[in-house]
Amino acid sequence: MIKIFLFLFFPIIGIASTPPYQDVPTANTVLESKNLFDQRADSILSYFANQKLGIYNRKSGKSFPMIALAKLKRGMDVETVNREILSSTTVPYAKTGTDFTAMSPYCVRIGDYDFSLSGWVSLLYEMDNRPDLLYPETKEKIIKILLVEKGHEIATHRSFCGFLKIKETENHILLTEGSRYLTNQIWRKIKKSKGEDDSYYDNNKNGMTKFILHDLQKFLKNDFEEYNSRPYQKISLGGIHNIFEYAEDASVKEMAKMVLDYLSVKFASSSRGLRRVVPFCRQPEHRDDLDILQNDALSSVMALYAGDLSFVHQLPVDVRLANPFDVKYAIGKYRLDDVVLDLIMNEKEEGREFFQIYHHLGYELYSGNNKYVLNAGGTFVNQFDFGSGKIDGWAVPISILPSEGGLDKTDLIRILGDKRHNKRANMCVTRDFGCGLNIALPSNIPSECLENIGSWTFINFDSQKCPMAYGFYVAIFKKPCDSIRCRLGADNFGFFETKLSSKMSYAEFRNTVLKNNKNMNLKSSGWAVYKNSQNEKIKFIINPIFKNRYPIKDNRNPMIDESMKNWPHAWGDMMSSHGKGVVHIKNSSLQSELIFDVTDIYHPIRYSRVLHP
Repeated sequence: MIKIFLFLFFPIIGIASTPPYQDVPTANTVLESKNLFDQRADSILSYFANQKLGIYNRKSGKSFPMIALAKLKRGMDVETVNREILSSTTVPYAKTGTDFTAMSPYCVRIGDYDFSLSGWVSLLYEMDNRPDLLYPETKEKIIKILLVEKGHEIATHRSFCGFLKIKETENHILLTEGSRYLTNQIWRKIKKSKGEDDSYYDNNKNGMTKFILHDLQKFLKNDFEEYNSRPYQKISLGGIHNIFEYAEDASVKEMAKMVLDYLSVKFASSSRGLRRVVPFCRQPEHRDDLDILQNDALSSVMALYAGDLSFVHQLPVDVRLANPFDVKYAIGKYRLDDVVLDLIMNEKEEGREFFQIYHHLGYELYSGNNKYVLNAGGTFVNQFDFGSGKIDGWAVPISILPSEGGLDKTDLIRILGDKRHNKRANMCVTRDFGCGLNIALPSNIPSECLENIGSWTFINFDSQKCPMAYGFYVAIFKKPCDSIRCRLGADNFGFFETKLSSKMSYAEFRNTVLKNNKNMNLKSSGWAVYKNSQNEKIKFIINPIFKNRYPIKDNRNPMIDESMKNWPHAWGDMMSSHGKGVVHIKNSSLQSELIFDVTDIYHPIRYSRVLHP
């Protein structure tokens, strides 16, 4: 059941009749992805250029610059766009940086103008030399009135109520300081053209270049604080993209591109057909989202860059997988590196298997092949935020995401975890195996696909009788809770094993699992041992007391430390990094490795080498 209504984070007025990508073929290969990019970009520009511009205010201010940019790029409504920007009502509607309402009505700060500010920067740079489209007086107003951040007064913290000083959030720093950096470039040119002192706007002299480089470097060393954030990673991406597109400093430009590539690899290692089920930091109202495409911050971005539109084409015609920032992505020069693009586009290639972990404020773990990916759900991360939960990290269900099915989480076999969000730790995943509390099966799996034997449920997604031809099997062992501690957070507990149907027959899979575990006496607490269909033993604990301990001991992954706090920044078949500024991106199918070295922020180095089998 599809519960997506509108995948637009920013308010849009006057929805066009044709959704983006509706008439664009899906790309199935790297070459097709590249060849069809212009069609996808044209689809985005057409969609947003046909939106009503409206009046610029707080409600529309986040999308207004992007719709204006799309219209100007198309040469549409040029007079209207310039008139509305020149209107006396088009002024900064708030401060840059975060809102603060925790002590309302006694202490309130109205922020978020940097969301719009980033858009004005894009519009100005893209239309800088087109006075026929962006009139000189309009350009002057944007520079002098709307680009409010310049100089070097970096805002990494905000003061509230005259006595509180709180760290600014990641996405606001990226948008505000990235815009400041790029605005300085504009003002420096103006000052130099007039023969005036430009030192105040010289980013190399005022410290802005150093700050931006350090800010970008930390993502390649530690990942994002707002990892997979709903909706902020999409916004952070917009800030990084601006820096890549418009920075004049070669080192800044290269560092920004590395971060964009890094995020793209993370998407490749966790997705199938633009869909992921991933842990995230911010916001709590998205904890129980069911729509897979809607609640992922990068889905609309990767629809443009990669072009696997197979699931987009399944959406109802009144659903738009689009975001206003997609306008500048469609116009910009950034493209996925070939090594990365191949990881995304050839995810269904026979024999392509991977295992990947990430460590930031929380943890991520993915195990996949050409037919499915297992997504670990992460752990709850408590952040100090006056009890609002706004910046906490949230765990999601462990899930089996088939390559050929699922637009809603209820379509997936999943392990929900503890029903109390702040107790949830869904990291019991290894290759072809997952365990935990509250196992849930989709109600739409036909009985022809199922076989129940005692506490076991076997699912044959390769049977001629089963209409869900996903190409793999699942064995699920589930029991009702057997202790008070289990019942406090769950109704049942258990585990599953998955197996590609190309590896063995269904009968062999079922019979081997039953034979190897005929004396299974599973408890919800304490270590247990499962002997899988390959006769390999996996030791695991379903409901561990210590949530930062990896609840699996698997000889196939001997390097994984039991203490997840000791995990490297990234490790696995696609990417590895020990958090010191060197990132290895691996593509075994291409026998190629891409390496980013940002240990010296002023000289980021990108190089590649051949991987040897």
